[in-house]
Amino acid sequence: MAINGAMPKRTTLKKTTLIACFFAVLALLMMQILTAYSAPAELPPHREISVSVPPVVIDEPRIESISKEDQERRDQMFEYVLNAMRDWNKGPMAGKATHLEEIAHDIVVTAIEEPKARPQSDGSFEAILLASIAWFEDRFRDYVDEGKCNEWMNEVYKKSGYLHPSMNVLTKEQQDLLSLGNCDGGHAATIWQVHFGMGITLLDDYTCWDNPKATSCRSWKYVEEGREGRAVVTKQDAISNRQLGARVALAMARQSIRRGAGLVQFAGAGNEDKAKLRLDKAESYVAKHPFKFHSN
Repeated sequence: MAINGAMPKRTTLKKTTLIACFFAVLALLMMQILTAYSAPAELPPHREISVSVPPVVIDEPRIESISKEDQERRDQMFEYVLNAMRDWNKGPMAGKATHLEEIAHDIVVTAIEEPKARPQSDGSFEAILLASIAWFEDRFRDYVDEGKCNEWMNEVYKKSGYLHPSMNVLTKEQQDLLSLGNCDGGHAATIWQVHFGMGITLLDDYTCWDNPKATSCRSWKYVEEGREGRAVVTKQDAISNRQLGARVALAMARQSIRRGAGLVQFAGAGNEDKAKLRLDKAESYVAKHPFKFHSN
């Protein structure tokens, strides 16, 4: 009886031990599973990737390709305009203008790609016109082209005030250059001496001027008249980008000429004589030295 009575106790202990082992193994498996999911995935070795991003060109003409003949035409017109500028820019002050080649390049690009001041023009008249205006305004001098004229005048106003500006705040060299021209007190900018005010809007007049008889197209306007969502060219924009400055100057000249006013609307009321001199010089040069393209 004693043996028979002990048997149930041993069976119960054995079952309890098995259950405990089962739960222990289950707990161990669960820990391994959790550890596997929580561990960070093994990453491939680090490899640096170099990405080349082309520079963004702002306000430059967007041309997909230029044919060989078009490039030859540009090259020959560049020499044509540069020779004119060199012929005009002689004398003791010629050394103050050292950017002639860069200016001639930007003039030619603008004259060829922008709408023309005269119907059926190949751009040579517009190029000589831009050169003529710049020569009369400041003889292509570096201190004007680089915007230093405007910087120095701003310094004068800042240090001595607008009511009684004094050039004595500048160096002797700066004063000597400004005596040749002070950019209308610093208010006119670029070698074409444009008054930008709060800014100028270039209007999309390409299609309008395609009509040879068009006389009422608008090429530009001051921002005070309304932006109409278009980009505004400021004085500093034109100083920083000579080609942009040339586009503004040509737009103003184009609108004036196509409306039968010569360059009066460019030069401003009361400057009819100055306007005539600039236009006559361009017309005279083109008449005596017409641009002739020679295909190679």
